[in-house]
Amino acid sequence: MNNLISIYLNYKIQRLIEYGIFLLEEDSPFIRKVFHEYFSIYVDNYYYNLFYTVETSSYSSEILAKEFQGIMVEMLDDYRQYELQESNQEYADHIQTIKSLKDFSLDILKIESLTIKNKEEIPEKVTTFGEEN
Repeated sequence: MNNLISIYLNYKIQRLIEYGIFLLEEDSPFIRKVFHEYFSIYVDNYYYNLFYTVETSSYSSEILAKEFQGIMVEMLDDYRQYELQESNQEYADHIQTIKSLKDFSLDILKIESLTIKNKEEIPEKVTTFGEEN
């Protein structure tokens, strides 16, 4: 049985995936899978201090970016076995998706870190964030 923290963190990953799908305005099982990989790494780094590609024991946005880079390389390496099983265009599209969602996922996590005190601040904060990023 899952404990409450595991349930919450799984919910958090699913919500981040939904934010990504909403902002990307595109949905597919492959995109969801790639988002899941990136956001699972975020949860492991931020909440559990588990790092897979970087030797450290503390979380920072710079460390997360390096972790995402390492995981992206691992996903690309794992995906190479499908090169002969899929069409050239589909394979190329999936490779590009893995690469582009790395930075997009980092941007979604920046949105999550916005501090909003009341709902009247939302339009201003989001507009400022959009201009800066």
